[in-house]
Amino acid sequence: MARLLYIECSPRKQGSASIQVCRAFLDAYRETHPADTIETLDIWNLPIPEFDGDAMVAKYASLGGKALTPAQASAWQRVEELAADRSDGSRRRKRPACSRAPSDPGADRRSGL
Repeated sequence: MARLLYIECSPRKQGSASIQVCRAFLDAYRETHPADTIETLDIWNLPIPEFDGDAMVAKYASLGGKALTPAQASAWQRVEELAADRSDGSRRRKRPACSRAPSDPGADRRSGL
């Protein structure tokens, strides 16, 4: 059983052509992979922590094994909490892009995106 992470990032919701395409893909995916889990991450309804200077320094300090200040540790903890739900180590399938084909440069103008 795999887990598919669908990241939805359009604020237009029902008016979004890309979301409509992705939902069609997800419906087909569910039919062909009934044992898999699909998780939707809606960026527009997710409380994302600010990635400020403390978070930036904490990121590189943690990569380099350096000690964090209390402010940096707090900022990095918020980032880690956001990622924790998505890092369980389960096998994941890559999903194809749910947008226009790269060979159609005018698609955004026609769809109103």
